[in-house]
Amino acid sequence: MGASAPGSEDEAMIIDRQHLVDYLRAHGRVDTVDRVEAELPEQVDVHAQEALLLSLGVDIDALLDHEPDHLAERTDPHGMHPY
Repeated sequence: MGASAPGSEDEAMIIDRQHLVDYLRAHGRVDTVDRVEAELPEQVDVHAQEALLLSLGVDIDALLDHEPDHLAERTDPHGMHPY
């Protein structure tokens, strides 16, 4: 799964902060969980927060591929793509 649909590089890719926390824990990055919970909103725009995510050592493609099954059917308010 890519971060956005082809030709839509500027569109937001929103994930739940809890998904990011779950990803970090699953990848042994528990040291960064407190920072994520303190610095990021409940709904995280992956593109807007890319620099922070990369500084935390997050592989964004892996994060998006790690999407839990219960999120796969959810769509953003415009119905554009899962978040």
